[in-house]
Order: sequence, then C-alpha cells, then structure tokens
Amino acid sequence: MAKPKSKGGFGHIMDAFGYSLQGVTAMWKREESFRLEIIIYSPFILVALFLGETYVEKALLIGSVFFIFFAELTNSAIEAIVDRIGDDIHPLSRIAKDSGSAVVMSAMVIFWLLWVATFADRFLPRFF
Repeated sequence: MAKPKSKGGFGHIMDAFGYSLQGVTAMWKREESFRLEIIIYSPFILVALFLGETYVEKALLIGSVFFIFFAELTNSAIEAIVDRIGDDIHPLSRIAKDSGSAVVMSAMVIFWLLWVATFADRFLPRFF
C-alpha cells in the first residue's frame, strides 16, 4: 500500500488533527481503561478552574489531567504494537507493556502530588 502524498502546510496540520481524532476515537472504543480515566479525571478540569489561584496553577492542575490521558494513549499504542507483532509470550513484550503501564502510573502519581499539594496549600493553613 503506497503512502499518500503529504498535502503540506495547513492541509498537513488538518490531516494530522484528523488522525489524532481517529486515535482518540479508537482508544475510546477499544480501551476500557482510557474510558474510565476520561470519566474519572475530566471533572478535575472544571475543579482546577476554581481551585487554582493563578493561571500557572490552573494550567498545572489541568495539565496533570491531560498528562494522564497522554500516558494512557501512549500505553495503548505500545500495547497495540506489541499485540500486532504476535501473541506469543516474550520477555521483551512483557517489558514493553509493563513499561507502558508504569508511564500511566507515573502520570497518576504526578497528578495526585499536584492536587494534594494544592488542596493542602488552600485548606490546611486555615486549620493549623
């Protein structure tokens, strides 16, 4: 199958945007963990708009949510590639999949560190 000729310029950007939407749609349909993370973490975006006191704080809180989505998309891409290669058990396949999972876990740790620190900054000084 021949690779389609790139349109270049703005057409290239629009094509890339379309491919990105296709990727997100595929992950929504295929990956339960992606759907759960979207459902669980999306409301935090609205909370961040009220909790963050500065634009930078709001951006960090919202960015931590999108970092989880980014990590899950990356993990799912790694899993799809490994599964495409074959379904035989191989140590390198396990390392790839476990590493992708660790990326998601790391993103969640960053998320919770930022959110707990922000909540503590807002509410603990009032009590102590």
